[in-house]
Amino acid sequence: MKLLSSKNPMAREAKYKALFSALDKDKSGHIDKKELSKGLFNIVPQKQLDSIIKIFDKDGDGKISYDEFKKVMKKIDGGGKNK
Repeated sequence: MKLLSSKNPMAREAKYKALFSALDKDKSGHIDKKELSKGLFNIVPQKQLDSIIKIFDKDGDGKISYDEFKKVMKKIDGGGKNK
């Protein structure tokens, strides 16, 4: 499934940045659990939220950096097949 599909890598990158920025409410450069929960309208149960964080948070600091976010989004979007 291509959520942010675009043949233009620059356009796809811009979409990733816009989505990350929308979730990073405090503009810290990281998405924490509270910001992610609010971004998902507080409807995702805590256990599932923890699982989502684990998928994105590769360095284990409990926050999602833009690079971590972009790597997972590319896989979801089909843009990271050879990356």
